[in-house]
Amino acid sequence: MVIKPNLSNRDFDRTRWASTVNTKCHFLKYQLVLLAVIFMSVLGLSSCVDLSEITQLAKSSQDVGNSFKQIADEALNSCKRANNFIPAGQQALSCEDYAKIEPLLTKVNDALFAYIASLGKLATADAAKKDALVNISSDLQQADKNINQQDLNRAKQAGGLAEAIAHVILSRYQQHELAKIIGDQNENVKAVAEFLSGYAADKCESALKEEQLLQANYFQGQLEDYSSKEPLAAYLLKLKRSDDAASLDAKIQAVEKYKQAVSSVTRAHQKLFDQRNKWNAQQLITDLAPEIQQLSGAATSMIKAFQ
Repeated sequence: MVIKPNLSNRDFDRTRWASTVNTKCHFLKYQLVLLAVIFMSVLGLSSCVDLSEITQLAKSSQDVGNSFKQIADEALNSCKRANNFIPAGQQALSCEDYAKIEPLLTKVNDALFAYIASLGKLATADAAKKDALVNISSDLQQADKNINQQDLNRAKQAGGLAEAIAHVILSRYQQHELAKIIGDQNENVKAVAEFLSGYAADKCESALKEEQLLQANYFQGQLEDYSSKEPLAAYLLKLKRSDDAASLDAKIQAVEKYKQAVSSVTRAHQKLFDQRNKWNAQQLITDLAPEIQQLSGAATSMIKAFQ
């Protein structure tokens, strides 16, 4: 004789309720797991990379970028000072080209360093306006008839960097968007950096070295005249020559430091380009630390030379 369990209606309802609750719990857990997976996937696609080291790079580069105008201005000032050392009767140097070209070189410099600043969240969308660089090639050609086409092409690419700043800011620093912009702009960074460390820096350095040569010849001639007749005057001239020579040496070294700094910016951007799809905080520290250090050192030398 089989004894069947005697389930009342209440017991049956309770059993069915428990089964339903258990099923719903499993379904809820499944939904939570699914939502977590979706959330992490979205986070991985749209999260912002830790930009602290990129921000440090941007900060270190700002003093270099800001100091360039002093270097460009100094080329004109150096040319004017050099005319004081030209012997009477000889033709004076023409300084008009330096006056024309200084603001153009500054625009290109500003585009590069404003772009780097934007990567570190230190620039606004109007930091370097693309419109100011639309005619940069033709303007440079008018200012310097001897400039070659390669330098004109390199300078022109500064317009791309100026345009990229707005895209960087609109990207809200999402890693995949930032990586794409860096990928798109890497060749522009190289071209503009080569223009600045080559043509622009050499233009400034040439003016300083020409002044240095004329100054040395001038003081040598003065010392020969005064050494026997006016010993005190000769002594004061030697002091003056020493001070002026040291000042010029420091300025020439500052131009060299600027060249090195621009090269550091190029290397840093290349590292960001190479690792753009797999950035992590530790890797950024390792990659960018040497460039940050060199930029800081260059900025210090430039500021001291022109203060």
